[in-house]
Amino acid sequence: WKVKALEKLASGAAKPEEALGLISKLRLYRSLLTNKEYTIVISYLAQRSLWRCALSLLVDMQEFETTPDAVSFTCAIAACKNVRQWQHAVQLLSEMTVQEVSPDAVAFNAAMAACVQGKSWATALRIFFGLMPDYNASP
Repeated sequence: WKVKALEKLASGAAKPEEALGLISKLRLYRSLLTNKEYTIVISYLAQRSLWRCALSLLVDMQEFETTPDAVSFTCAIAACKNVRQWQHAVQLLSEMTVQEVSPDAVAFNAAMAACVQGKSWATALRIFFGLMPDYNASP
């Protein structure tokens, strides 16, 4: 059932009510989810602007000793971007460094886009000129 549920979420075939039911069921078995499976669910939530749920799953990953990677963090940052939660996006970018996950250009671009959406142009420029060069990331 887990594979079918994840396929439905990844493809976007699940209707909203069905998707929430699938996600609830998956969360009951969260200790059995892999990094990729968590990321599929976080991405699904991000696409639907359910940023709080996406961030909650990112925390769950760490609690169940599943290490988030750059893709997991980037999906969570994108969830913040979609609802103009730029402060959370920047915090996630910082958290990547704490977790020893190197942000890539996609993560930086998502964080900068979140800042632009939230009208925090100065923060977007600080990321562009201050952080990106440290990681040899280019837009």
